[in-house]
Amino acid sequence: MVMNNQKTQKTELEISVIGSGIAGITTAFCLGKKGYKVNLIDPQINSAINNLNPGNGTQAALGVLMGNIYKRSKGRAFLLRNKSMKLWKEWLKEIDPSQSNIKLEKPLIKLANTEKEYHSMIEISKNKKDYGVELIDKKTIEFWNSIFEKKLIGGLISHEDGRLNPIHLMESLIQSLNKLKVDKIEDHVIKINRNPKSYKNKWTIYLENNNCIYQDYIVICSAINSQKLLNPL
Repeated sequence: MVMNNQKTQKTELEISVIGSGIAGITTAFCLGKKGYKVNLIDPQINSAINNLNPGNGTQAALGVLMGNIYKRSKGRAFLLRNKSMKLWKEWLKEIDPSQSNIKLEKPLIKLANTEKEYHSMIEISKNKKDYGVELIDKKTIEFWNSIFEKKLIGGLISHEDGRLNPIHLMESLIQSLNKLKVDKIEDHVIKINRNPKSYKNKWTIYLENNNCIYQDYIVICSAINSQKLLNPL
């Protein structure tokens, strides 16, 4: 996130989020909740959301959240995953208070068909008892063996990990953005420039339709296209 250092009231600040995948759309949601004036820019922002013809990686994703079943139990990667799980629980209550459209589908099951993978699972189950992770019993493995062609040796079940339906999540987030009055701009960003001499609106966003947007802050969430925008700066 590129920001200036001026102490300005939130309602006076204008922030553009470039990219409407899960990173961009949740960033716009959080900023909108905090009272900022937000634009969400993406050429497919108003397109139908589906996973048969996905417009971005989020729509093609499975939506699996596995912060607890992750093999590590310390370090930055583990802490980030663990924090993500806690944040999603809070956000789901805000995005869909009735939880009629989106909810975390639990538990998450991970299966092993090699001795090496299974031994790793045994260690994970020892280290993650307090996180609701345990080994799957033999009867359950026999059931899964009756379904899969590959012979399974064992598996893990994580009672607090699970899956969010990415399509339902995106649809609910879009509805939340409408309530927060986040402006959705359906266009390509072709270039961004700094305006170092400007007290306000220190960034210019050039759109494909030849229009420009002047903003205080920019948040770039456009995956592989992010570097294309940043390199010329």
